[in-house]
Amino acid sequence: MSQSQLATFQTDKLDRASAIEHALAVAKRMNAPQVFAEISHTQGYDLWVRMGELETIEHRDGGLLSIVVYLDGRAGSSSTSELTKTAVEDAVRAAIAIAKFTAKDDCNGLPPADRLVNGNSDLDIELNLPWHVERDEALDMALECEDAALSSDSKIVNSEGASLGTETTEFILANSDGLYVADTRTRHALSCSVIGETANGMQTDYWYSSARDPEGLESPRDVGKKAAARTLRQLDPRRIK
Repeated sequence: MSQSQLATFQTDKLDRASAIEHALAVAKRMNAPQVFAEISHTQGYDLWVRMGELETIEHRDGGLLSIVVYLDGRAGSSSTSELTKTAVEDAVRAAIAIAKFTAKDDCNGLPPADRLVNGNSDLDIELNLPWHVERDEALDMALECEDAALSSDSKIVNSEGASLGTETTEFILANSDGLYVADTRTRHALSCSVIGETANGMQTDYWYSSARDPEGLESPRDVGKKAAARTLRQLDPRRIK
């Protein structure tokens, strides 16, 4: 990228709220009567172990702007991870072009404007509960989970691995009828999958626990034991009468 291109990119760059507003404004300027836009940004990581060893750690730190336009019952969608004015305009233009070539469906379109709910709901639910778990602690939990499964029965002979993941997602939803909702949500998960074997063959199964609040996760040992129990239940199948 040349110096002039870099300068243009830097001045062209938008924050998430501005990107959503720009998408709706561009779509209106391009005569798209109904538009829905969603933008999100996720940070977090997933850690995998197998047979007592760390396999991979995958970090996530990125976002996406998705746009859907409706033209007389025809729908077209496009997305971009580059939040610049030019990229957003190109995404809107692509969504409109796609809509012109899709089949018409009378069910396509935005929901009635009088049924929109702006802002956060009044439900007594906490959606943003981050988990500041250190990598070493996450590794120990995943290893404990797998070990609980492998040591539960001699018929459990191998592992497809155990994993721990945590992520926080910030998002904005908006449409051309005035919808605008911004929120932050968390998701945490622990899972395990193992392989069992008898003289009649091998079987595999899994178990996982997922929650917005890390306090709501099942313990690593419980997840591992349930994965093993489900695998053992699959062994020695027989025909029903």
